[in-house]
Amino acid sequence: MAREFDAMLAGHVCLDVIPHFPPHSAESIQDLLRPGKLIQVGEANMSTGGPVSNTGIILKTLGCKVCFCASVGDDDFGKMTMEYLQRSGSAKGIQVLSGVISSYTIVLAVPGIDRIFLHNPGSNNYFRAKNLDTDLLKRCRCFHFGYPPLMRRMYEREGRELKRIFQVAKDSGATTSCDMALPDPDSKAGKVNWWSILTNVLPYIDICSRC
Repeated sequence: MAREFDAMLAGHVCLDVIPHFPPHSAESIQDLLRPGKLIQVGEANMSTGGPVSNTGIILKTLGCKVCFCASVGDDDFGKMTMEYLQRSGSAKGIQVLSGVISSYTIVLAVPGIDRIFLHNPGSNNYFRAKNLDTDLLKRCRCFHFGYPPLMRRMYEREGRELKRIFQVAKDSGATTSCDMALPDPDSKAGKVNWWSILTNVLPYIDICSRC
């Protein structure tokens, strides 16, 4: 059966705020970022981030037809995220959650120093199997889900929601893939038993990559 979309990109999405740092003489981030110090920066670039956006935009650039499935809040960041995604594919699968903060990341990309990410998972923590647009999914050849370690309900209860998501995707007839991410070791996601979660989920995943 012919399918309208080459891929559905589901899971984690956020808005990236990236201030421009001018040339500096600091040798380490500690030399530059100190309490009480004012640092003048340039224009901030704004873009969507996370695997839903990044993978989808790349696939569109390669000529694929894509759709998105994720959650955003009903705030300004959520509106901006929706506008960016609509430029690259179908955003019919994006749910707007009332009273929820949209996910965002402040990226400190200081020249000569490795990047630092200040991330709020926000609306990603509320995504679950019932948020999948199953009608849209049935029109897709592939289903790609990204960054379950950064989405609270994906690692709670030994990954029950994550398993259900991939069961639904497999039942739709799509080829399934999962893109992992390395969680903060001190966070709840960094302390769960990922071997147990993956043991439950991998039978429903055709392709799995790790960060």
